[in-house]
Amino acid sequence: MYKFKAPYDKLVQIITWGTILLLAAIFLIIALGNEVPSWFKVFLLIVFGAILYITNAYSPLGYEIEQESVIVRRISHPVIIKLEKIQEVKIDPEAATLKAIRCGSGGLFGFFGTFYSGRLKVHKRYITSRKNSVVIVAHKNYVISPEKPDLFVQLLQERINKG
Repeated sequence: MYKFKAPYDKLVQIITWGTILLLAAIFLIIALGNEVPSWFKVFLLIVFGAILYITNAYSPLGYEIEQESVIVRRISHPVIIKLEKIQEVKIDPEAATLKAIRCGSGGLFGFFGTFYSGRLKVHKRYITSRKNSVVIVAHKNYVISPEKPDLFVQLLQERINKG
């Protein structure tokens, strides 16, 4: 088994910290107001906490190449891509360009979920660093971003070729 980290690039760091600070500022402004009922302050804290927790739970933490699959590790259930389904794997930083998000995160803890682009059409993204983008063409198209994309692609190709 080979393990690869999922480091954040500058854009993901800016969006993530900016969102956290914005939500904290909104909460503080509302919480310090005397006209706002206490129940609403608690409700707002729960909603903001849920947004951050759920988004973080689905963000990629790392990637693994195992005997029979590629695994995208997350706090929530992992994403498993069977090696037998993989037709092609390649490094492609252009695959991470933002065209349209169908359902997912557009930068908070990464870019992940279901996306659309002219070239890949509907695909699944699990990336935290756009320059490290690797495209996996299987039963679905996937874009991931392991820390060392060259090594990841090399090891994955070797594992696929071993059958």
